[in-house]
Amino acid sequence: MSTTNKQTNSYYHDDLLPHDDNNNRIQQNITTHDYTHYKRSAPTNIVVISHEDESVLDIKGGKVKEQQPKINKDFPSTIISPLDGREAWIVLTGLFVASIFTGLHSTWIFKGSSTKLIIQLTSVGSLYQAMNASCTFLGNILYQILGLKKALLLSVLFLTVGLLCSSFANSVWQLYITFGIMCAVGSGCSYLIGYRAIPSWFTKYRNTAQGIFNSCHPVGGIILPLIVNQVNTDLGHAWMYRVLALLIFMTGIAAYPVVKERSVENPGTTMGRSKSHLIRDTLDFNLLKNTNFVIWITIGPVYLFAMYITLTFIPAWATYINLSDMQGALCVTILSATAIPGSIMNGMIADKIGSLNAFIICMTLTGLTVFLIWIFAHDLKSLMFFCILHGLVYQCYYSTITSIMIAIVGMENYASALSFRALICILSILGPFLATYLDSLNTNLEPYFYIKMVAGSGYMVCALLALIIKYRINFNTFVKV
Repeated sequence: MSTTNKQTNSYYHDDLLPHDDNNNRIQQNITTHDYTHYKRSAPTNIVVISHEDESVLDIKGGKVKEQQPKINKDFPSTIISPLDGREAWIVLTGLFVASIFTGLHSTWIFKGSSTKLIIQLTSVGSLYQAMNASCTFLGNILYQILGLKKALLLSVLFLTVGLLCSSFANSVWQLYITFGIMCAVGSGCSYLIGYRAIPSWFTKYRNTAQGIFNSCHPVGGIILPLIVNQVNTDLGHAWMYRVLALLIFMTGIAAYPVVKERSVENPGTTMGRSKSHLIRDTLDFNLLKNTNFVIWITIGPVYLFAMYITLTFIPAWATYINLSDMQGALCVTILSATAIPGSIMNGMIADKIGSLNAFIICMTLTGLTVFLIWIFAHDLKSLMFFCILHGLVYQCYYSTITSIMIAIVGMENYASALSFRALICILSILGPFLATYLDSLNTNLEPYFYIKMVAGSGYMVCALLALIIKYRINFNTFVKV
């Protein structure tokens, strides 16, 4: 028996929709994914509002035809912006601008300090990396409670205040608090915002959009060192922090008007939930029963382990083969520059051939660039050649992570999956230290040989684990996964 909604002229099957404790029907939309579940018992005349493509499907006698969506005045949030549309790209642009200067790297932030102070500041950088990874989990909870816009403002506030306070720091322990903790909280929240918002706006071009967003940090990695070096030389270290704070504040405020959520949830429903319920949504341990998910989050720290080693030791290797500091910095700049088109290209390829397929191919190529080029790079040309090829493929993890994770656990569990990924990736900060220890055991071979082998092996392990997930999902080698 069907019930007619006069306001929307839509039809819902009363028996198929959920009821509350008082047996009152709860009106909700039926997605196109749910259609196969409902079609056998649905009445001959039912309107289905799709959350996926925003079309309204009129099912009459088993035939489906698209109609214009009708507005339900009682539930105004049921009609939302189209996926992959113009508004989605505007939101992506805002997220890109807001995050372009948030990828702070202690290696160039603390550059120019004395040798003794650099040793002390290394621990500040390590704390920043650890807090940055763990605060992605905190940002997930804040996103659930505050929503996208308020979470964005909070991340900008933490980064701005943290950098301003760092400009007045006169001891290392103060930098632990201002840069190592406050800036890390802001950066972690900013990182999380993009990963939570973008998947809800895109489906067909989700990997491409994620690749564009991820390219913001390589762009910042090219621009910021130039600003830091110039300001540090002309005005001093304190003003360098203040200029960074101003840049982050201005870009965050500029992005605020265009950044918004694409949500079907009525306003206030999240705020009404209990804290325990929000935490349960953000960290659902039932996901650990999913073998594919456990394998995938294991890939995270392995990948970051290998990536940190590469980024950390390219300048050291340049010094070892008698290149100048400027030439070593040029190689790192080339790596960041090629990562910009590489990240976008990886996303576009993933949208065409499948996220897992693209990830497996790119990680294999990344490992091969280490084994076949970096190991034998003993001059500037060969090292630059390595940086170009490596930069084109090594960022594929960030371009495909959202699509792969959603494919494994579903959109409803995506927030919780991000939390587990963030927590386990804290282990990756030990990568450079472990690599340095392994290299210290090398007494007979060329310096940094063990480091290169560990980095290349890390990428290959990522490809192997992803291949296991692929065959667990579908054993057909050529299927799009």
